[in-house]
Amino acid sequence: MRIRKALLIFLLTFLSTSISLADELPDWVKNPPADSEQYVYFSGQGFNAAKNIGEAEKIATDDLINGIMRFVGVRIHSQTSTDVVATADSYESELRKQVTQSGSARVTGFQIVDKWIQTLDIGVTVYILARYDKQELYKEKERMEQLFIETIEAVAIPEREGSEYFRQGRYFEAIIRFLEATLAAAESDLENKDIYVNRNIDDAMQALERINLYKLNDNITAFVGQELNESFTVKVAEGHVINTRGVPGVALEFSYKKLQNLNKKTETSVMKTDKDGVSDFKHPVCQFVGRETVTVMLALGSYFTKLDDIPRKYQAKVDGFKRLALSKKVIFDFTVLSRVKDIPSGIIVADLDSNGQLISGSNHTASGILESLTQNGFNIKQVAMSPALILNKSDGTIIQLIKNNTTGVERAIFGTAQILDERKDGSRYIVKVTGTIKVVDIASGKILFEKTIIKSGLGSSLNAAKNSSFKAVGKELGKAVARGLQ
Repeated sequence: MRIRKALLIFLLTFLSTSISLADELPDWVKNPPADSEQYVYFSGQGFNAAKNIGEAEKIATDDLINGIMRFVGVRIHSQTSTDVVATADSYESELRKQVTQSGSARVTGFQIVDKWIQTLDIGVTVYILARYDKQELYKEKERMEQLFIETIEAVAIPEREGSEYFRQGRYFEAIIRFLEATLAAAESDLENKDIYVNRNIDDAMQALERINLYKLNDNITAFVGQELNESFTVKVAEGHVINTRGVPGVALEFSYKKLQNLNKKTETSVMKTDKDGVSDFKHPVCQFVGRETVTVMLALGSYFTKLDDIPRKYQAKVDGFKRLALSKKVIFDFTVLSRVKDIPSGIIVADLDSNGQLISGSNHTASGILESLTQNGFNIKQVAMSPALILNKSDGTIIQLIKNNTTGVERAIFGTAQILDERKDGSRYIVKVTGTIKVVDIASGKILFEKTIIKSGLGSSLNAAKNSSFKAVGKELGKAVARGLQ
């Protein structure tokens, strides 16, 4: 039933079709019409030995459409760009629907003039004659040609611009253009795409070799919470010594640390070199203390990502380019100091066992705090009072005790460190300790900072493990104080 219905629809579509002998073929089959001033004519034919009219018609339609596609200049293969493929597929689909669907007028200026079926003992042949308005056809031809021209220009234009930038000594801009040409060529359907890809990546490498980074200053000192007195200054020169000609227009990525929730987070800022090849980076106000660095590299990260997607056969050259680019960097050192270091401070911390009892003679936590703060330049004064005096006391009472028992101390760091767990692991002992401290301004009684740390320490004996754990907690607490106070 379905076969009969399909055949009926097909026959209704071909109202102008006849079944005839070979000598009854219409003249246009034997002598296709010549193009006129208004129209270009196309024809197609399809044969099926099993006398399947539908299959013969499909072959004739393909033959007809292939002729039109050749005329408008479509050359599709596996490497053709996706934009060209999508446009050509859409156009071909509309043509096909107009050929096979009666009364369809999907493509402007395109018409089916006649269809003819010839049935012989050896099989069936379908002939199709179509005409295309010249003006509309050449519009389509121009549109398709423009797509292929754009594919070529996507490589040729940036390559040409890259060569000009290189000639001008604007090497970074040359690199960018050569990379754009490389990527466009790798994605194209150009016949000599390998030549284009290799040539442009080589040119990018040659431009990259001309770029060298130099520090114009270093070892800057700053104070926490205040602007730095000077910027980090870098020069990009085309030679292997600093006094050679500077390279303008180089995009540099400055990586630095920023304090966020007491943790340092890496931030980046991109700046270009001026006409002399120099770039100044003003570091944001630091909210931490200690030694840090600023790393300066070429800002090529986005192109690295794009290059990862090109065919594997080019990866060796791409990897070589990346290695060279990553080697073009400088690292600045700087130190952030805190004015709080000038304020005389005292430390009193009680080391407690797992039952909360004072461990007589143990001052390892305080020693660890002292070590970290001393390394950071803090002014630490001795507090001449026993840690036992601060146990089970309120903050106010502890502050008053420190004030009464010490002189010349404006801030106090006090608290406790207690053993949470101790165990033996083979030949070693492991002890876990928690420590909590507060930093107070003695004059006002204001708590300026507080921190809790948990650390574990190892030792060949239980005593050694305890001492190691208290010391480790103290060091971390000291570092926290150095970072947190201004």
